[in-house]
Amino acid sequence: MSYELESSFEAEVIQASATIPVLVDFWAPWCGPCQALGPVLEKMAGTAGERWRLIKVNTEAHPAVAQEYQIASIPAVKLFVDGKVVDEFNGALSESQIETWLENALPSAAAKSVAEARELMSQQREPEAKKIVEAVLNDNPHNEDALLLQAELAFPNDPKKSLDIIESIKVGSDNHERAQALKVLSEHRLRANTRVELPESQGKEAYLQAIDALASLNYEEALDQLILSIESDRQFSDEAAIELGKGIFRWLGIRHPIADNFYRKFTSVLYA
Repeated sequence: MSYELESSFEAEVIQASATIPVLVDFWAPWCGPCQALGPVLEKMAGTAGERWRLIKVNTEAHPAVAQEYQIASIPAVKLFVDGKVVDEFNGALSESQIETWLENALPSAAAKSVAEARELMSQQREPEAKKIVEAVLNDNPHNEDALLLQAELAFPNDPKKSLDIIESIKVGSDNHERAQALKVLSEHRLRANTRVELPESQGKEAYLQAIDALASLNYEEALDQLILSIESDRQFSDEAAIELGKGIFRWLGIRHPIADNFYRKFTSVLYA
């Protein structure tokens, strides 16, 4: 079985790690320690089941990926969970050393449950996802991964609840930046509920249509309408469309296909 990267790092590692931890082995054919480590990792991957998945990245074949992750020496092994590096090591460790490292690095049972809930959410099975998140929070009310997902689940129908949950995610948390992005989206949806109190402007209607699109998580339509709002009146309601647009990009993340598709158009309008 080949574990080599076949299509794209984005698909095989970043996106895949939302459902299963992905162990990435950065190596090269000329690297002696890589030749020693590779078979060990492949053997372990063959018995890992659904605990984790192995992807090997030849740094000579994929120099851009190696540069992006600042690979200065090889072998370099990084563990990705939910699109982020959560742990790593350099050099050729023994199988027992790697097993010990994995025990500490792999997500906990709660993290696995949150990952399962997120996958259910991606399949539009929100009621099942909510039950799993509630079970995690019942055991640990301060689990911030579960809190953020609970806020995300609440956002379409109850942005006020989403805001209340976000307040539990403190500065310094790994989830704080995304929580603050969701806070911006929730605040704008609540603000738009009092539509008659918004100032009249050529940019108002497009801004409100963007808010409506957010309620159904249609980020493409939301960004389209926000761009129209900015083009019509960038100063509308203290640059509300600009703030909301930036919030959407922060929430989706720069690697998200929608963000990638709209970012240049949004910034070109912003700085026109």
